[in-house]
Amino acid sequence: MSTSAFQRDPQLASPRRKRGLDYALVLIGAALLTWPLLLITGERNDVVETRYQISRVRRENDALVAQQRKLRAELSRLSRPSRIFEGALRIGLRPIPAERRVEVSRAPTEETPVETMVAQLGGQP
Repeated sequence: MSTSAFQRDPQLASPRRKRGLDYALVLIGAALLTWPLLLITGERNDVVETRYQISRVRRENDALVAQQRKLRAELSRLSRPSRIFEGALRIGLRPIPAERRVEVSRAPTEETPVETMVAQLGGQP
């Protein structure tokens, strides 16, 4: 027996089987056409979302810059020496007279106890 006796003639294939193959080819073709479109749509969606995030971060940055400007202006207003002096007078603090002012040249250390420094300044320990 020869092997050609067992081969099927392609023209004798059932129309039902051939139709199933046609459907499969159509589905594969549609999937191959649809897949890139879905990828493009997904990438476009990511780009749009990124733009919104950038816009939101820019608005937040602008608000923070404005807040920083306000805080710096308030800091400079609050740290003005004349304002601090007026506040001190308002709560009853007065400047020390010149004859009572003592300039301290260095902080006490272990070698120089506080009592020694007070004695050097002419006070009582």
